[in-house]
Amino acid sequence: MNKSCFKIPEDRRSALVQLYLAGGQKAVEEICVGLGVSPKYAANLAASMGLHRHKNNGTKTSTRSASDPRWARAVAVGEVVA
Repeated sequence: MNKSCFKIPEDRRSALVQLYLAGGQKAVEEICVGLGVSPKYAANLAASMGLHRHKNNGTKTSTRSASDPRWARAVAVGEVVA
C-alpha cells in the first residue's frame, strides 16, 4: 500500500489498531475523532490489514443459507448454460 494514503503516522495506526482489537469500537471512537479521522477508521484499517472483519455498515445481506432446499435443487439440476 502507498504509505502516503494513510491519514495518521504508522506508530499511531499500529497503536490504534491494537487498542481497537483489544477494546472494540467504543474504545477508539473518541481517539479517531480527535485525530481527525472517521470513528470507524480503526475498524476499516484492521479489516484492510486482514486482522479483523467488521460487520457490514447496515447493508442488506441475503437470508439464504446452505440449508435452504433451493440449493439442493440447484446442485441436483446442475450447471445452467445460457
